[in-house]
Amino acid sequence: GNISFRLTVVTNDGRTAVMDRTLSVVGSGGPTARIEAPKVAQVGEMVYFADISSGSIKGRTWDFGDGQDSYDEYPQHTFRSPGTYTVRLWVWDDVNGSETQFEIEIYE
Repeated sequence: GNISFRLTVVTNDGRTAVMDRTLSVVGSGGPTARIEAPKVAQVGEMVYFADISSGSIKGRTWDFGDGQDSYDEYPQHTFRSPGTYTVRLWVWDDVNGSETQFEIEIYE
């Protein structure tokens, strides 16, 4: 879309200058974080995660919910205890960011 604005400058002696401009805004507003992974796994099993986010990704951070993290696009992780873990993924471009979460059940 377009954004229109008016810039008005008033000097100390009262003179005024006015400038009207319209800018065209291009882009999707940034990336959208998405995770692909199994919903269940066994304690000690290697779990493969995939960052399937859309948009231009400049960086990412994974939090596996057990104190471990990764910066890889396709990380592998092993959970050492049973339970339900909330895995979080943050992605960003030069301006915007997005976060998503995913629950995985780890059983004995």
